[in-house]
Amino acid sequence: MVVSITRDRAILWSISGREGTLQQPKATFARTGRDGEQCDGNYMCESNSCDGDKQRCVPSKDALQPVFDYRAINNELLQIANARYNGKQRKAETYQAILMADGGIPYSTIVAVMSAMRCKLPVFGKEPLRCLLPSEDEALKKAKDPISDKYYDTSRAPYDANKMALFHDILFSSGFE
Repeated sequence: MVVSITRDRAILWSISGREGTLQQPKATFARTGRDGEQCDGNYMCESNSCDGDKQRCVPSKDALQPVFDYRAINNELLQIANARYNGKQRKAETYQAILMADGGIPYSTIVAVMSAMRCKLPVFGKEPLRCLLPSEDEALKKAKDPISDKYYDTSRAPYDANKMALFHDILFSSGFE
């Protein structure tokens, strides 16, 4: 899986072509987060300012930064993970994804995209649930229960994208200019 970020859009595709290609991606996401649009945190606003009471992006003195519909990106990745792995044992290497961003993309945008890639995001306005992470820990592999309060043994626990990591092992690419 690859998520590519430019100043104008985010692109979801796969190197294998199974989930689209760069030329014909699985999905594209235009910029969002403009003043007056709905938000539940500053990260959802180009201005980096969300009026928490009104749940709307508001102007600020910060430089505008690219913002995308992180829940839409997350929903696409959730659907992919469910279609490929739901109820099965998921191999550790399948958690890898590439984040490819133009050099001018601000760190705050990178962090927000990474959050959308790692675990299922909460419903708008709701508190996030704990996301279990895959583990190769020998103690967990020997434990009776393959799931602890934070981790799970990928070789024994059936995968559930609603509770377990989506694509948490993020590799960075220098992007494309």
